[in-house]
Amino acid sequence: MQERVTRIAILISALFLLGSLPLMNSVSAEGEVDNWPSGDAWLRIELLSWSANETVEWDNNNGLPDPHFEICIEADGDNIDCINTPTWDNQMELVNPWNYSIDIPDYSNILNITIECRDNDAINDDECDMNSELEEWKLFVEYNWSLTPTKGVIGNGDGDENGTWKNAASEWRLIIYSDSDADGVIDASDNCPNTTLGESVDASGCSDSQRDSDSDGVMNAYDNCPNTALGEAADSFGCSDSQRDSDSDGVMNAYDNCPSTAVGETVDASGCSASQQDSDSDGIVDSRDICSNTPLGESIDVSGCSLSQIDSDRDGIADSRDECPNTATGESVYSTGCSRVGEDSRSESNAGTTSSGANADSVAPAGWCFLLIGVIVYFTYNRKKKIRQHRVRTPPSRQQHIPIQRQPSQQEVQAQQLAQQRQLETEHFQQQLAQQTYQTQQLQVQLAQQTHSATQMNAMQAELAQLQESKAALEKELEDSSKSTTVVQNITYNIQDSAISGDLTASLKPKDE
Repeated sequence: MQERVTRIAILISALFLLGSLPLMNSVSAEGEVDNWPSGDAWLRIELLSWSANETVEWDNNNGLPDPHFEICIEADGDNIDCINTPTWDNQMELVNPWNYSIDIPDYSNILNITIECRDNDAINDDECDMNSELEEWKLFVEYNWSLTPTKGVIGNGDGDENGTWKNAASEWRLIIYSDSDADGVIDASDNCPNTTLGESVDASGCSDSQRDSDSDGVMNAYDNCPNTALGEAADSFGCSDSQRDSDSDGVMNAYDNCPSTAVGETVDASGCSASQQDSDSDGIVDSRDICSNTPLGESIDVSGCSLSQIDSDRDGIADSRDECPNTATGESVYSTGCSRVGEDSRSESNAGTTSSGANADSVAPAGWCFLLIGVIVYFTYNRKKKIRQHRVRTPPSRQQHIPIQRQPSQQEVQAQQLAQQRQLETEHFQQQLAQQTYQTQQLQVQLAQQTHSATQMNAMQAELAQLQESKAALEKELEDSSKSTTVVQNITYNIQDSAISGDLTASLKPKDE
């Protein structure tokens, strides 16, 4: 009988040991069971309140306590970490001052947490008693976190009649939560649940690579312009037109009237350099504009000059106001553009021209040519006729040389004026051609240096092509003008020769008449 009882006792003991094995495995199992399958398990430690006993002296100088805490965490007997809180100087009470989150092993079950309080006294770093048990001053917590995700802890050192430590009361809360991206912010409060491991986050769980502070569609980590105005379109770098400066001249694109300024050139407030400014808005930049004050709206030539600014005879009076557009070079003129010297003879000449119905300035070059050719034919015919008559009636031995004093004929005056006009036109074309040649050479030098952007080079090549076309046209006009000038000069000489010959013949009279 006794032997049977012994056997039953042994059997019961064995059954008890076997029944206890699963419990032991659940506490110390390592890497076998995930006790937090919803995500990565984190422990959040929150200090809700702390208050010191006001009836005791905390500091030797009768000062207030300076509490700080050390918290050590073990999971299934393995040390996880020890955390030191900040020190709160001269405080008798704390309310929600601090919290901390730490990653714990998902396979663990039992957490052992020790909370120790000290008064940071400069002379003696005293412990403060937060445990009501005798001879204990630290708080101890042991619990199965997978079964109790949230646990409250309250401690008070009053009542243990132990005066070794200064008494204080405190309340703590321990919370297990999921933090899928391990950024320290629980998933329930994480606005950016996929933060890259190791990136610093704000209270909402977002890192710089996930935040877009100016709402321009480019995350802060890649945003070169973090303060884009709301509603402005931004490029892939997060910059709008008001924030970009494509030519790096210090003036943003939105306010830059010359967005392709060459690197290094000084610009004005509108973003334009001297080589880009067009003060009179005539389409010719100041550096190539011979007439920089062209009235707004007037048509111009390639040199930037309008008809109201051209002065063909260089007398200081623009052609549009010059009543005598063919004044000889160097002569002093009135405000009308007419010479002060020989004005009476010019008036008579103009009057004679008016009475005959032909104004020299209003006759077209082709008309002048026909008129002069007719004059040449007329005088040539009369000259031959008079010579024949005198040869028949007057013996050579009886001819006398008489000094000739005469005034230039109307035809000579008109021919001279036409010759001067042609000469001035030729000189004007030569000036324009010289300017075009200079501008072409300058552009060719700039293109050869290749210091500009592709866009600027294309624009300069287009401008060079236009200048070359204008230059070719001017060369053609100059050639035609030179030919016309030569023809007019020859006609003038023929008129003068005809007139002189006619006068000489008319002055020869026979003695017997």
